[in-house]
Amino acid sequence: MTDHYSESMSESPLIRRARQLMPAFWTIILIVGFASTTINIVLNHPEKVVGWRAPGLIILIICLLTAYRRISWGRIYQDNGISEQQALMLIRLQLLALLFLVRGYDALFAWFSFSVLYQIIGGLSQPRWPLPLIGLLVVFVVSLLPTDGSRTVDIGVIVGATILIAGNIAVALFIQSLGKRHAQLNTMFERLRQAYTALTISTAQAEELAVLRERTRLARAMHDEIGHALVVINVKLEAAQLLYAHDSARGDAELEATRALIRRTMTDLRHTLTNLRAPVVDYDDLPAALQRLAQETQARTTIVITCCIPSMMPMPPIDARQALWYVAREALTNVEKHALANHVTITFDCHNDQWLLRIEDDGAGIHSLDLETPGHYGVLGMRERMYAIGGTLNILAGGVSGTIVEAHVPIKVRMEAHVL
Repeated sequence: MTDHYSESMSESPLIRRARQLMPAFWTIILIVGFASTTINIVLNHPEKVVGWRAPGLIILIICLLTAYRRISWGRIYQDNGISEQQALMLIRLQLLALLFLVRGYDALFAWFSFSVLYQIIGGLSQPRWPLPLIGLLVVFVVSLLPTDGSRTVDIGVIVGATILIAGNIAVALFIQSLGKRHAQLNTMFERLRQAYTALTISTAQAEELAVLRERTRLARAMHDEIGHALVVINVKLEAAQLLYAHDSARGDAELEATRALIRRTMTDLRHTLTNLRAPVVDYDDLPAALQRLAQETQARTTIVITCCIPSMMPMPPIDARQALWYVAREALTNVEKHALANHVTITFDCHNDQWLLRIEDDGAGIHSLDLETPGHYGVLGMRERMYAIGGTLNILAGGVSGTIVEAHVPIKVRMEAHVL
């Protein structure tokens, strides 16, 4: 019964209304059938409705209609729903009443057997079918037995009736299987719809989180670089103002140093704005994006940048590609601004169950104390991005000089997260 309710809940209001009206329609058909059969008995066999037999006929017909209405309507309206055990008892009652009708009044009442058949198929689980179906076959056989005292039974008619019942059962089973398949497809469709909705919400949340992270990174860059530079510029201007009163040459030198600092700050600001305009499509093809990043950096500096990236390798998911691209960009920015390097090597590969991005320069190197300075070299931002995707970031000293930045992303972890 539960499957029927869940299926009906997924239907449109029009179809659901039609299903609700169907039992009433068939009830009217049954009433007409019983009325016509009863009229036939009264006209052609009046002796069968004499005395107590007339009210007996009416009582049997009322029992059949009441049981049918209880089963068929109970399957549609959940408030009037009945258990399978109750449905089985009502079907047994109908078979008993039908047996009295076909044997005591008229064999034409056997047509109601088809209604009982569909109640068995639609109202009971398959393990409960055998006994009611045997009872139904007994009703058919009894309806075919002669009532004039002869013992002649048409075996062909009995076989035909059996085949007819079996054919109806086969058709009903086929329709039932189609209904179950339809319900399964509806359930699957609903799950897909829910999954699509959840994916849409998750994507929107991921985009909002990416925007928030980028704003945080920008705020940190503005505070650490431009904010610091503005403080230094203010101090230098005050120093130059004081020096002009005693030593104009030193004042001019201080102003020149201030102008140089302003130029560097403007360059840093341009780099920051350029990074903000980085297109999202750069993340789709990470090897090509890394090569473009290297070419752009090399074009505005004297640093020679070499990219070592295999032509064929599995690519990480989009969020991992984005994080790795940001690490490479931040590392190259640090080399350009602080390392005084002549050559940089960018390596991106996939081995030992992980993706590895490695940026190595031959510059002045970085002291371990510098890594502990909050916000220095954008290390905090790089670590945050790698942590968000389940990766790690290592900053090491080079073999002779320079610095090595390594970003590791485990393949198994990222693949599982991507599938989920």
